[in-house]
Amino acid sequence: MWSGAKLTDMETIVIKAIQLVLSLSILVIIHELGHFAFAKLFKVRVEKFYLFFDAWMALLRFQPQSTDEKTEDAQIAKQSKWLEFFKNKSLVTLKHGHSETEYGIGWLPLGGYVKISGMIDESMDTEALKQPVKAYEFRAKPAWQRLLIMVGGVFMNFVLAFFIYAMITFSRGERTLPMSNLTGGLNYNTMSHNAGFEDGDLPVKADGVVLQNWDTKTLFAIVEAHDVEVLRNGQPIIVHLPADFKNVVFEKEPNFVPCDSLTLKDKFEVKHYSFLASFPAGVRMGVQQISNYIGQFKYLFSSKGAENIGGFGAIGNLFPSEWNWLQFWMMTAFLSIMLGVMNILPVPALDGGHVLFLIVEVVTRRKPSDKFLERAQMVGMALLIGLLIYANGMDLIRAFFK
Repeated sequence: MWSGAKLTDMETIVIKAIQLVLSLSILVIIHELGHFAFAKLFKVRVEKFYLFFDAWMALLRFQPQSTDEKTEDAQIAKQSKWLEFFKNKSLVTLKHGHSETEYGIGWLPLGGYVKISGMIDESMDTEALKQPVKAYEFRAKPAWQRLLIMVGGVFMNFVLAFFIYAMITFSRGERTLPMSNLTGGLNYNTMSHNAGFEDGDLPVKADGVVLQNWDTKTLFAIVEAHDVEVLRNGQPIIVHLPADFKNVVFEKEPNFVPCDSLTLKDKFEVKHYSFLASFPAGVRMGVQQISNYIGQFKYLFSSKGAENIGGFGAIGNLFPSEWNWLQFWMMTAFLSIMLGVMNILPVPALDGGHVLFLIVEVVTRRKPSDKFLERAQMVGMALLIGLLIYANGMDLIRAFFK
């Protein structure tokens, strides 16, 4: 009996892990493809395109037929110790065509990258920047082209999310859950009870605004309101929320759960769309998800928010324990939005950091020095590595001590 339970737990972990790796692989390829496509559009050389990181070793490498270790670029690369970290062995090496791009799959599943000539990136290839500027390099292009190359990844992540939502909408319709269908009201967590809610209360207005559907938008409207009107035993009651309610309501236990959750699927309303009409519907759903996700950022800076930050384990647990293609694609669309929003943040080493410096360049008409960009990249990488360690460390703490 015990061993059977363990086997089931292991199967659940494996299924979630496969979904996580597959989803992240799709997102990374699409994101990097955005940078790659705009770079090619503006005739910028892309030296490497990798799924996962290939530090010390790559699992699979496709090298151009024209690769020549005696070329000038190869000699420059050998001068850079940082680049040698990325220039490594491969379990399998194949040759392809005569393009300048090397494609591959690394062993470290923490993302992926494209290495663009003449750009300070994860490889920290600063030696190449000491050479005369070449026409095919990133640094040789006008600021607006460099800006489009940098936002290409985020753009593709949003496009992917919109496309997934459109296809889901086309195949199964747009599902909404009207508040009026929640006849049993909601159950509330401890902090909500302390604020004045009672199990069975049905919120109908937040600061005088009528609540239409039960979704993330409604949840945050309630949490951020000063006064919430609820129906309690059929009678309207005003709940006056404390000023710090939005900072304390998100604790470990669920905050608001429909009382009749077991029969919830029968309470949804479905609107069907034609193939063409599904695309604007998908875009609308995607924009709403972006708005919801950005709205959650403020809670990350509270003590509760910091405690709830998670890494790959937390993300993996968002996937269902049994394979479900609908939930997989819904989760992939959400992660694509999350990846896009996170990458556009104005943090050095992220796309948003490069975008910020490019915008400053456009406004001031002065390009930041390579030394400044190099140091900013190093600071940004240190911050990201620290956040990565913290987030995954919190996963371990929750797994073993909570």
